Amino acid sequence: MAKKFVDPSALVSKSIAALEKAGLQQTFGNMVMDTRLAPALAKAKAIAVAITLPRDDSKQTVDIIFDEKTGDIIGWKKTPRELSKGNITLNVLAKVGTGLFPQGAARTFIFDKVFKGAIKEIAEEIDEAIKDKEVLQRFDKNLQLPALKATEKTAMAGQRVLLLVHGIFSKTEAAFGDLTKSLKELEKIYGDRIISYDHFTLSKTTKENAADLVAQLPENTAIDIVCHSRGAGVVRFLVEQASNRNQLKQKGITIGTVCFVAGACEGSPLATKEAADSLFKLLAQLTALGGVQSTIGFKAFGLLIRATISGVQEFPGIKSMNPFGADILALAGSVATAATRYCYIRANFDPNNLILKFGEDVVVDLTIFKKEANDAIVPWKGASASKNYLAAFTNKVDLFGFGAAGVAQGEVWHINFFAQLSVRQQLLDILR
Repeated sequence: MAKKFVDPSALVSKSIAALEKAGLQQTFGNMVMDTRLAPALAKAKAIAVAITLPRDDSKQTVDIIFDEKTGDIIGWKKTPRELSKGNITLNVLAKVGTGLFPQGAARTFIFDKVFKGAIKEIAEEIDEAIKDKEVLQRFDKNLQLPALKATEKTAMAGQRVLLLVHGIFSKTEAAFGDLTKSLKELEKIYGDRIISYDHFTLSKTTKENAADLVAQLPENTAIDIVCHSRGAGVVRFLVEQASNRNQLKQKGITIGTVCFVAGACEGSPLATKEAADSLFKLLAQLTALGGVQSTIGFKAFGLLIRATISGVQEFPGIKSMNPFGADILALAGSVATAATRYCYIRANFDPNNLILKFGEDVVVDLTIFKKEANDAIVPWKGASASKNYLAAFTNKVDLFGFGAAGVAQGEVWHINFFAQLSVRQQLLDILR
């Protein structure tokens, strides 16, 4: 049977429409395919589709790169405009004629809001494009995720509860969707008392997320927690900050096992001012590989791409992950925890797997992680049973690791932990 030809322009047309709704203006309509995007793309026989979207009247354009097969955004790159010569997409593709760029005094979304001191508004707009509200909800097999009712909270009194807390630029179904594969086994432990917390990760700090969460938790319960990525900071504030520990006690809530999966327990160098742009490029690329990008939405990506041109490192939620920022330093000074046990699952990932997919631009080890082991987003050391915080609390267990500090592997990275049967089994074993 002959292979059906798929027009790549049709695959990305909906994505482009969503990006335009997010305020990005298309410079030209040509869909240019070329393996010269990066030498590694030719080796992998991967062809990308690129379209340039300008930042209104700026001197730069943003080149959005789509995967030919899925239509997913797999990256973007800022390039200078060359009005006299025509624009060169990614500096390697065919030139486009002159006179294509909008003129005038149009000011950009990011410029207007940053200079009006409204950076948080930008972050809120992106957060709401991912999930329109923050909510404590029931985790179910179909990921319908109904909001938890007051009567349901009351019915949980005196019983064990499992709480899921997602990471940055994410939501429950994107972060924990694969956990439904082991839901029946989890229900043998917790019954229908498996809940998740969808929250804003860019417009709020981890400390603010934790304060919002503790006020919503069901009273007189014994709660175990599984968190991912930036969710580690939220959970650490929940169980380590004195005011939250007091509130947990007042509500009759005990915290048992906390499982940090790819946890940014000590932040990530990708959240520093110099690297924030790379953080979201990598998340776009990783989610495209993991097949979960569609659950996040192209509008959110469009808004984020606009924001990464300037100011993204000022988002409160990004600052919370900065290893040298106030939130991580505050957590480093923690003196106690409400939890009984901390467990860690982490990975040391070899980025060569990503190079074959997306080109050399994804390699961040040499400059951002300084050759230290990492899972592409979170450092290997920072996702472990570190002595850098709560030194007197010794019930910390490195539960499971993919690769080792000196021996990286190419299968498990920041966003596909729960797709691994071994991870789900380790969680079941420790939670039992």
